[in-house]
Amino acid sequence: MMSGRRILPLGAPVARRWLSLAAERSRTSIYGRRWLSLPAAGSPGPVMKAVVQNNAQLDANSLRLADDQPVPTPDPHEVLIKVAFAGVNRPDLLQRRGVYPPPSGHSAVLGLEVSGTVVATGEQVTAWNVGDKVCALTPGGGYAEYCVADQGSCLPIPDGVGLMEAAALPEACFTVWANVVEMGQLAAGHTILIHGGTSGVGSTAVQIAKAMGARVFVTCGSEDKCVKARALGADLAIDYTKLDFA
Repeated sequence: MMSGRRILPLGAPVARRWLSLAAERSRTSIYGRRWLSLPAAGSPGPVMKAVVQNNAQLDANSLRLADDQPVPTPDPHEVLIKVAFAGVNRPDLLQRRGVYPPPSGHSAVLGLEVSGTVVATGEQVTAWNVGDKVCALTPGGGYAEYCVADQGSCLPIPDGVGLMEAAALPEACFTVWANVVEMGQLAAGHTILIHGGTSGVGSTAVQIAKAMGARVFVTCGSEDKCVKARALGADLAIDYTKLDFA
């Protein structure tokens, strides 16, 4: 498992490739659809292994591996993913402590991001086929052999990135793409200031912004972190404990 907060050095070629793939998936794509036969609603279905929690015990010992959890059935707009790796994010830690409940109507199993292979698709899915390798942001359920995700919350895996590394991409990449690219309209020649330049989201933002041709400034809490931020592509890294960046 990979931590969503860990610095993942994509490298400029991989970052540019991911940008291209993300742009392709942001447009409407129509592919031939295929899906596996799944049990009808209400009928007994296949089971899988998943990490479940004893809610009466809110420490790390509350987690156990169960082998009797039902395999989820994708809704019309969802895909079913055979999970290869799952990411570890702060919400997972908070949910395990009982202070971050899962979204209503979704799996109580931990795990917000996964990588793996599409093994079934809902009848309204147009962007993915059975057999596609993806990484995905999920509403929960990632710590299991199978997990469902909305087709719009899946990403193609860039060339040069393995399934293990890809499991750490969705949370950070979706956050950066939505806020910096779509809402912030970042473009080549722009200048961007990123606080926490070596955090999971911060380090991803540095690399994506640099791949887009922007000038990247970051703030960090130590000189060692500044060195790492510059290695990721930051043009200027400011140690805010020693210098007033404002």
